[in-house]
Amino acid sequence: MSQDRQTALMLHAVSPDDRRWVMDQLPVPARRELAALLDELTALGIPAEPLPPLDSVAPGTAPARPGDALRGAPLARVRALLDSEPPWLVATVLAMDAWPWRGAYLHGQPEGRRAACRGDGPPALGPRLAEALLAALEGKLAALPATPAAPPPLRERLAGWLRGWTGRHAWPR
Repeated sequence: MSQDRQTALMLHAVSPDDRRWVMDQLPVPARRELAALLDELTALGIPAEPLPPLDSVAPGTAPARPGDALRGAPLARVRALLDSEPPWLVATVLAMDAWPWRGAYLHGQPEGRRAACRGDGPPALGPRLAEALLAALEGKLAALPATPAAPPPLRERLAGWLRGWTGRHAWPR
């Protein structure tokens, strides 16, 4: 399937407002071509509701909800994911759900970024655009390298250092 047809299928599945916004961002020739493909999808009676791929859901199980991977991610991975994103995007994501790590994430941010990430009510996203944003973030989350193990507590590090040091030095009796 061509990239144009895949794009048309994706646009066909988003809300009309989101579709209109995306189309308005395109140059006129691309807009005309996609509009023709969207009209073709409508004429063929292809439903606008996206169906999950058949191999994405094991028989007898419910499909994962958008945001599940992000919701269950450890704080260190959330930081690795969101710290490189602009504050307006972080504010939008934080407003999308009652994330269990939200308070800890904001607390760990410098004051200026914390205020910017809180935002004054980021724009509400249409459901399809929100799902696409969560899917993109979860894809980035999955691609992150594994979070390194936390260093052992200070007491254990000191004890190890002392064992090594006393093994190299003889104590007078």
